[in-house]
Amino acid sequence: MDLLHLLAAMLVMWVGAQYLLGPIVVWLTLSIPERYVYPRLDPSDLLADDYRAQPLHDDLLRLGFVPAGASRVQVVSGLYYAHPEDGAAACIMLAPKYACVAFFQHHAHARLHLSNSRMPSPYPSWDRKIGHVLPGCRDVEELFRHFRTLRTRLALPGPVRASVDHVLAMSEAFENDQLERLLAIGYFARTPRNGRRRATFKGALRMAWKLARPSRLIIVMLASRRARAAVDGA
Repeated sequence: MDLLHLLAAMLVMWVGAQYLLGPIVVWLTLSIPERYVYPRLDPSDLLADDYRAQPLHDDLLRLGFVPAGASRVQVVSGLYYAHPEDGAAACIMLAPKYACVAFFQHHAHARLHLSNSRMPSPYPSWDRKIGHVLPGCRDVEELFRHFRTLRTRLALPGPVRASVDHVLAMSEAFENDQLERLLAIGYFARTPRNGRRRATFKGALRMAWKLARPSRLIIVMLASRRARAAVDGA
């Protein structure tokens, strides 16, 4: 019984540390650029630097995607692609703890997005960002098929065809639009310091709680169920 009490106490301390200390750590350490400017990198360098990228890159080429550039934002590197015939775009996202593939397409008033990331976005939902996740779908061809099904079912107005010359620029512009919304709802400071915007305590609290392991697992599970229902038309 004493061992059970000890294990329960350790579990409570572990969970409590994430929800109590996590927001403080985020508030003290997290900042984002005053404005996002995607550096244009050589895709071949990212492919050579990260062994996880090459198989995903090959899968996208087999599906008809064409390389459209590479960039790095914070600690996440991205390889971007456009599909000349379909009009969709794709991105291989490479972070220290995960690698995933995302398919997306810009529309007149929103961006449709489907990825197999196991990490939820720390930001709140937004009607201009229609995002779904299928973390259990590791097959890139199957994930693309699900994306196309979603796109057909939702039939969002004003689809914009992705092109090799504009995928990076459009992604950068959308990131800055999202930044403006985060400022408007008080997640980051409006006044930058040394070219960076620090998280407000409100933003740090909500982002830390969302990414704490118990919350994160539940959020991803529910998001995956919603994505499956959307794909199946339920």
